[in-house]
Amino acid sequence: MKTLRFYGAGLLVGLLLALAAGSANSQGAGGSGGSGATVTVKQYGSGPSVVYYRVGSGNWRPLTLSAGRGTFTANGEYEVAARCDSENTLSLFKASTVYRTQVPFTCPPGPRARDVTFHITLPSSVGGVSPESGDVVAVGSEFEVYEGIDPTTVDAEGLVDSAGGVVITLLRPSTSTSAVSHTPYGYKVVSLGTGDTNVFVNSRGWEAIPPTNTRSLSVFAPEGFTSMALVFHTRNGYLSMAIVGGAIVESGTSITGKYGLLPWGGVYVGYYRAVSSESPNNALKVFRDTGGNDWKPTLPAPWTSGQFAVNGDTLTFTRKDARAFAVEFSGLAQRTKGTPLKLEIFVQATPNGSTTYQIPVVPGLDYRLIANPGAVNFSLKAFVRDRNIELLYGFGPPSEAQAQGVDLAIAEREGAYFGSRYTLP
Repeated sequence: MKTLRFYGAGLLVGLLLALAAGSANSQGAGGSGGSGATVTVKQYGSGPSVVYYRVGSGNWRPLTLSAGRGTFTANGEYEVAARCDSENTLSLFKASTVYRTQVPFTCPPGPRARDVTFHITLPSSVGGVSPESGDVVAVGSEFEVYEGIDPTTVDAEGLVDSAGGVVITLLRPSTSTSAVSHTPYGYKVVSLGTGDTNVFVNSRGWEAIPPTNTRSLSVFAPEGFTSMALVFHTRNGYLSMAIVGGAIVESGTSITGKYGLLPWGGVYVGYYRAVSSESPNNALKVFRDTGGNDWKPTLPAPWTSGQFAVNGDTLTFTRKDARAFAVEFSGLAQRTKGTPLKLEIFVQATPNGSTTYQIPVVPGLDYRLIANPGAVNFSLKAFVRDRNIELLYGFGPPSEAQAQGVDLAIAEREGAYFGSRYTLP
């Protein structure tokens, strides 16, 4: 049976450091009053960028950002195109003001971050529970399995480069033939100063997480998928999120474990990921503010054959359950002098279940689509639930206000094709 190492520390950092600032509710942001609504474009990061927009089928117009923000007025449908020169990325966005009036895009570099090595000596006992080999020592989103020898070294990556607290948690595994859960039983808050990169943590000051301070975490794996779930705690002033529970489940089975509540405020963000056993490029994801309650993720349906197609510059999505679609392409566009551009496209879904999007070529942004491309790699997302979708942009751990109320259900698919036509098999 797999252990917690299945989660993959790098995966956690990549996914959860991507949770970032932005607190608008994507299901209720904005409106389309008679005089129009204000659309706000926000850049996460300080890299050089060029932004254009248009309302309806009107002309494309440049948009100047000040302190990473720019606004324009629209009534109904609008589009935004943002080129990030530090990453050679072009972000394209199409929606209506009834659906949303917040347009985020990411353009590194972001705020300064640092990697910190923690040398952790565990207590002999915390709350009557003695650490033992096989327990997990987690620092923020990173972890190591305790081998019974002190200190345990955990390398925490991407911590905010400022003074603040980091929560270390101790978790005890419970294993069956088809699942494993990890329940926290102790924690310690360590204060870091600006620039600290090598920290020694002693055995004093650990606090217990008693069973009365836990909630259930129920995880199910659909047939043909292996699933994992984690619950993270985020609090203002923390330099990272903290793992307070987790589970792994094999195909067609389930487990009910526990996650812990810490004795102060904050937001508990549940993260679920199911990966197809036959195709690791087929995944289901959920991000959810649990409210500190029992949590059982509600999953989206996976992509099926024919639900996505490419015909030259035209994309067709045929899912009736999605509120929006996102797709990233590599190998489909380039600058006029030949520099490759990665396309990042976000489009609001139409109510009838068939959404068509034509990739524009925006005057002033100096790019073109490749007429007969070679290998094109793509990453496809259907947002079945999309509350606080802005949390997928930016850098660093989210604040409490930014994580409050997040509810995302995402079906993902990755693949590659050659030429100008493709249909999802």
